[in-house]
Amino acid sequence: MKFRYILAAIIISVFLPVLTACLASSDKGHISRTALYFDTAVTIDVYGADDEALSAVAEECMNLCAHYEKLFNKNDPESDIALINQATGTVKVDHDTALLISDSLRYCELSGGLFDITVKPLTDLWDFHEANAAIPDKDEVADKCRLIDYRNVSVDTTNNTVTLKDSAIDPGGSAKGYIANRIAHYIMSTDATGAIINIGGDIQTVGTKSDGKPFTIGIRDPFNKNDVLLPLELSDRAVATSGVYERCFYVGNKRYHHILDTATGYPADTDIESVTVITADALSADCLCTICILYGSTKAMNFIEEVNDTEAIFVLSDGSVMMTAGADKYIRQ
Repeated sequence: MKFRYILAAIIISVFLPVLTACLASSDKGHISRTALYFDTAVTIDVYGADDEALSAVAEECMNLCAHYEKLFNKNDPESDIALINQATGTVKVDHDTALLISDSLRYCELSGGLFDITVKPLTDLWDFHEANAAIPDKDEVADKCRLIDYRNVSVDTTNNTVTLKDSAIDPGGSAKGYIANRIAHYIMSTDATGAIINIGGDIQTVGTKSDGKPFTIGIRDPFNKNDVLLPLELSDRAVATSGVYERCFYVGNKRYHHILDTATGYPADTDIESVTVITADALSADCLCTICILYGSTKAMNFIEEVNDTEAIFVLSDGSVMMTAGADKYIRQ
C-alpha cells in the first residue's frame, strides 16, 4: 500500500523549493539560514540554548559552504577540481579535496566502476536544462565512455596530492554529502545541541531539536510532487534521495534523466523511480543512492542489505514501494 501525507504537515522536506537566494530566520533555541551554493539550496538549522551563539554557528556553516564551493566547483577554473582536470601530472590540493576524492573512490571500487567520479567527459555531453536539452551524438557518447575509469585517479591524503590521467573528475555524486559531513563535524564541536544540514536534499542530522525530539524528514512522492510518501524520524543519521524524475527531459514519450550509466553513456534504464538511503553519513548516503538506481531494485536491495548500518526505501516505476528489513524503524508512526 502507498501511504500519502500532506507536505505541509512535514517539518522539513527533502524537496522544499528555494524562494530566495538568502534567508535568515530564528525563534528561541533555533536559528535557520538558507543560501545558494553548489547550484542548489543549502539550509542549516541549528538548535540550542544560546541564540547568539547559534547565530554564530550558523554563519560559520555558511562560510564553510563558500570555502568548499571554491574547492570543489568543477566550473571554477581556480578550484582544486578544475586544476586537477587541467593538469598533466600530479597536483597539490587542499586536504579536504584529497579526502573527498579518496572517499569517493571507495564507492567507485565498491560498485565496480558503475559509480565513477571520472564521469565528467560524459556529463559534459548531456545538458538537462529544459532550454538546451538534446540527445548527444551516439559516437561521441561512445568515445567519452572510453575515458571513464576511476583507476586513472591516484590520491595521497598524507601529502595531499592527486594524479589523473586520460580523464576528468566530476565530484557531483559525492561532494554535497562530503560537505554535509564536514559541517556536521564542525557543529558537534560547538555548544549546539542539534542541527539539520540540508544541501540540495542531501541531509545530515546532528543530535535532536531543542525539545529532545528527532528531526522529521519527508520522502517525496515521485508521482505527486506536492505529497510526501513517508515521514522519517532521524537523529544523528544521514538521508539522501535520488530520483529519475528530477533533472530530465523528454523526446517523444521517452524520458532522459541525469543519472548516467557509465557503461552505455545513457541514462540508467532500471525499474527504480526513486531511492532513499538512510545511513551514518551523508557522503555514503549520496553515493549509495546513485549506485542503487544504476543497479535496479533486485540487485540494489540485496546490495544495501549487505551494507552495515544502512537502510533504503525504493519507489519503483509501477508505483510500488520496497524497503530493506530495518527501514521501518525510521518511519514515523
